[in-house]
This record gives sequence, structure tokens and C-alpha cells, in this order.
Amino acid sequence: MSYVDIHCHLLPGIDDGAQDMSMALKMTHKAVESGIGRIVVTPHIQPGIYDNNIQLIQSTFDQYQAAVVAESLNVELAFAAEYHLTPELLAAVEAQQVPFLGEVEGEKILLLELPHTSVPATAIQLIRWLRAHNIRPLIAHPERNQEIIRHPEKIRPLASLGALFQLTAGSITGVFGSKSRHAAELILKSGLGHVIASDAHNLSRRPPALAEALQAAAGIVGESKAADMVDATPRKLTASLFE
Repeated sequence: MSYVDIHCHLLPGIDDGAQDMSMALKMTHKAVESGIGRIVVTPHIQPGIYDNNIQLIQSTFDQYQAAVVAESLNVELAFAAEYHLTPELLAAVEAQQVPFLGEVEGEKILLLELPHTSVPATAIQLIRWLRAHNIRPLIAHPERNQEIIRHPEKIRPLASLGALFQLTAGSITGVFGSKSRHAAELILKSGLGHVIASDAHNLSRRPPALAEALQAAAGIVGESKAADMVDATPRKLTASLFE
């Protein structure tokens, strides 16, 4: 089985992931060696911290893709972005400046990052607004959100509005600690985990690899469901990027 990784920071020099093209290529080699055959790179967009936009991401991606082709790596590539929950998101959507993960049945898929420490009340309002604009959020790494770790029930209002949830491979395997692993297990058992992605930032603690997490998840939800989370579901969500 070839895995699909739809959240990783491989583009060089534009966020806290790969710092240069050499590292980006080493990470891509690692991904391919780990069985990943399709990658959507998702640099941060967080106004004031990571001031990326579609134009910068596109130009950086073009250089990265050309370098990957020159390395003869057998991998399909596309780009989107991990957009932090900020007031600027609404204006960016209206200005068509959000790189989406794909489009499914008329709804665009947005990789949305919550604040690390909380689930603000504005998250509910924002998700309602997004759904009204035919955008479905895929919430990045909810199991690493401190409020969800303390109060797992906080995820349910988001789910009731139609949000999807992406778990980090390293959370499932314990790299991010026992609390995040426990939260990931609860989300998996509740049936609210939809995608497992690497959220790769480097080659050491956060590499682009999914196999170990797949095995761990299979022990919780079964092999078929776990396989869907690294192949069928992320493939469906991002299919329009590869057409």
C-alpha cells in the first residue's frame, strides 16, 4: 500500500519545517523510503508569524518539485497550506487567497490549525461561517491541543458542525508524550479520527513517516479503518489537486 501524507512541512525556507532545499530533498527521500507515494506539502499561514500566501507557496513549490523530479523520486506532489485560526482567514477566503487541500462534492477542504492551548469560542463561529461558504475544515492535530487533552468532549461541538480531524503520526506512537497519545486514542476510539498525517518538520523527532502510526492505530480501530486513514480518505480529500 502506498500512503498519502496530506500535512507536512517540506517546502524549504518558508516556515519551521525544512530550512533549505537540501533538507527538503532528504525529507522527501525519507518519505518515499517510508512508503509514502503522494504528498501534499502544507506550509503554515499565520499572519504576523508565517506571512505566506498562495503566490509565495506556489513559487517555492515549483522550485521544490523541479528538484524532486531531478532526483528521480517516485512521488506525486501538490501543495496546500495549514491555516492558523485567525480573523484574517475570513478575508483570505473572500479574496481567494487560501490554498485548499482539495474539493469533495462541492466543498473545499481546509487544513485548519487551532491555537495550541485552547478551543476558542470563535472556532465554533468560524466553522459555521466556513460551512456556509462550502468549506469543510480538517482540524490539524486536535490531540495536541491542551484544552482537548484536558477536556476531550471539547471536540464534539466541532464534529457536530461537520469538522473532520487529522491526527499526527507521532502522537499515536507517543513521540508527543503520553497525554497526546491518550487523546489520540480517545479520538480514534470515538470514530472521530479521519486522517493520519506526519506533520513532518525534520528528520529526527518529526520525520515524514506513517507506517509505525498505521500499525499502532490498527491496534485500536482495526487494520481496515487505520489503512483508510493513511490512504483512501486522504486520497479522496485531496484528489482534485492531482487531477
